[in-house]
Amino acid sequence: MTQIPRSGRHHLPGDNMSTAWQQGPPPTASWQQAPVEPRPSFSEPDPTALSASVRGRTLDRTIQVNASHARNAADRIGTRDALGEHALILYSVDETARPYRLSTATRLDYEEHRGEHLPALLHELTNHAWTQIQAAQRSGRRWDPRTPMEGLVLRSDEITPETEYIGLGISTLDTPTASWHDTKRSVTSADGLNLPGQGYVYLKDGTAMYFLRAAQTSGNSGQHTIITNRPVHSIYRPRLDNELLYNASLQDTAVWQGLEKLHHVLMSA
Repeated sequence: MTQIPRSGRHHLPGDNMSTAWQQGPPPTASWQQAPVEPRPSFSEPDPTALSASVRGRTLDRTIQVNASHARNAADRIGTRDALGEHALILYSVDETARPYRLSTATRLDYEEHRGEHLPALLHELTNHAWTQIQAAQRSGRRWDPRTPMEGLVLRSDEITPETEYIGLGISTLDTPTASWHDTKRSVTSADGLNLPGQGYVYLKDGTAMYFLRAAQTSGNSGQHTIITNRPVHSIYRPRLDNELLYNASLQDTAVWQGLEKLHHVLMSA
């Protein structure tokens, strides 16, 4: 398992480098108390906390990131800069802006020669985030996971004190039928548009969204499979399944549980 923090991290094209994160108000007495790690349990948060439009924007953006992830992974195949199969995306919203502004922060690592197990990666990121939060609280400061290099990401859109973290997503080149570790053996740099991908999104209001993205080229393209557990306003047409989290396979359940735990830890930062 690769150790955190990692060197040689990459971002997906299209993200803008953030300005320096502006720290919030001075720590309060409660902030300086010993932290207690959040315990997720697929609870039922307030379903009105986010609008269907915000949910849809995060879905659209994750699908775009996944397509870019595939193109760039193919382009770097077999090189020293070959990309890994998973990318982390953190989502934030500034609702004081008109219209509201969605910000993303991304993390994309070099490839692991033996592949990387997604639930294990999420567990590793969660432990690292919790360690950073505890260390920051002991020293009376705040750790922000969206800060490039110092947080969990390499690249971030502009963040201000009004930009609230709302959830996270995963872009992966693993598919239900083949792992990227196996698929990449037959991939060339010209195959970026031929590659499908998957994505998971978990937001603070309990919204869960899953997609299996079809390849972009006409010869291999098809309809995306998109499932959400809450209504969304998207450029796509997802299928609504209120029991998405509970109808998942054992493998996907491990991913959802990993995402939820990491999300709850990040919410405490």
